[in-house]
Amino acid sequence: MNYLSIEGIAKSFGERVLFENITFGIEQGQKAALVAKNGSGKTTLMRLVYFDLFPDTGHVMVNGFFSNKISIVGNFSISKSSFISPFSK
Repeated sequence: MNYLSIEGIAKSFGERVLFENITFGIEQGQKAALVAKNGSGKTTLMRLVYFDLFPDTGHVMVNGFFSNKISIVGNFSISKSSFISPFSK
């Protein structure tokens, strides 16, 4: 089973579509690089992995946790307590 699974995700902000139908998996211990031109959505993709954002479609699974299955109660989010994000302020 993949440690990180991205299946059919899409993300847009208003009219600007960053990516559509992205699918890949990374095994634990496997190395990967994310290389693309500025403004193409690299940081947004990483924010999806860290559950700082949620995809418009599809899902992200990290070590068995689905991004679209994280429950939020009030201002408390399981994702925020389970994962430390470098994007949090």
